Amino acid sequence: MTILERMAASKANYWAGFTLDFVVSLALIVVGVAAEGISLAPVAAFVAGWTTFTFYEYALHRWAYHGPRSPLSMIHGWHHADGTVLLGAPLFFTLGITAIDLVLARLVVAPALAATFAGTVLLAYAYQSIVHHVAHAWPGSWRVRSTSTLGRMRRHHMIHHHGDGDANFGMSTPLWDHVFGTVATRVARR
Repeated sequence: MTILERMAASKANYWAGFTLDFVVSLALIVVGVAAEGISLAPVAAFVAGWTTFTFYEYALHRWAYHGPRSPLSMIHGWHHADGTVLLGAPLFFTLGITAIDLVLARLVVAPALAATFAGTVLLAYAYQSIVHHVAHAWPGSWRVRSTSTLGRMRRHHMIHHHGDGDANFGMSTPLWDHVFGTVATRVARR
């Protein structure tokens, strides 16, 4: 087992990542909004960050996790084999992506808006992590009402797991599944 695989399978990494993602994302958003002030610009940065994350999520899941053989596809294969195993992105991965988002956004917008944007991308990832945890690892997940947002997203994701894995790649939103024609409303018969 490689160091990357050991880290992804580490419960300490899983829970530390969960916590760190929330803390860093909220800190970046608070700093960004405090520096920019209350206006439409931080709201636009928030919406842009959230939308950007949902595309990252879809693209990684569809084309990397279900793509050519790689460490990412192998680790994701473990997840499909046993969805209850706690697997998490190594801490440096999410923080590295956040740093890249911050630097790239800084090329286009003011530092405060870049911080809000990057923090929101990370916050959306943290939200996706909660949805994913509830879908797989929370003992009461089957009780989540299908009419709630969390329940609808859990159902959307579980169709991905119980089908052939070629649909419903979005975990936090079905938006990109609709855009790219990969949405399924029920498990396809084999």
